[in-house]
Amino acid sequence: MRIAGAMLIACCVLQGCTRPVAAPATEHEGASPATAASVSSPVFPIGADIFYPAGPGERFATLDRSGTLARERRSRSTVGDLGTWTVTIDEGPMKDGGGDYALHTRLTLSSDERGILLHELYNAKRDSTAVFSPALRLMPAEIRLDAPQHASSASVRIVEGDPKRPTIRTGKATATMSLAAGANEAVASTRLRMTTGPAIIDRVAVLHLVWRDQWTVAREDREFAVRVGPIAIESDSLVATPE
Repeated sequence: MRIAGAMLIACCVLQGCTRPVAAPATEHEGASPATAASVSSPVFPIGADIFYPAGPGERFATLDRSGTLARERRSRSTVGDLGTWTVTIDEGPMKDGGGDYALHTRLTLSSDERGILLHELYNAKRDSTAVFSPALRLMPAEIRLDAPQHASSASVRIVEGDPKRPTIRTGKATATMSLAAGANEAVASTRLRMTTGPAIIDRVAVLHLVWRDQWTVAREDREFAVRVGPIAIESDSLVATPE
């Protein structure tokens, strides 16, 4: 179950992309893909801050796990004195009124002229924290069609369980990202891989973007897997649709 705990850490790192990719006038308003008319050509490159903006702010998405629905709430903090901000991900049942959300994951991020960095990831279910050293670069500042696939790596240290007698694992984390485009649409593919001992933990996210005066994420396909050698010991998949 320790390996499964590491997988759960990796599962949500790139879920920050599940949102409209242009800031709306208010937190719960924005251009609707169904009503916005395209009056301009798609704009490239796409800025990384579109995928991982700082707050304050709050976004929601519907999660579909093979017909089982849930609701995701993503809260973003303002940038602190050290230049970092947090993204807190809660998950709850699909019903009006809210109030039943439970903490799922919390990411600590920062940005510089080269892109978005992941410093730390807390997983509430396993009470485990992954710390990246140096901070793992999730994506470049600008995502270009003609650029080679982005790739970066860092050491990772995962601390789980009782603070007095924690389980500690160390390993390597890598992040990759590429972008492809057609007429008024684009697909951003991301992968986070964490290797700790014999376990390889993969998180793949494929984001389908549409252009209607601005880039909007219409759907995100997420795939999770944990393998020990050739054997897959845990896997999961879902579709996230921004609300």
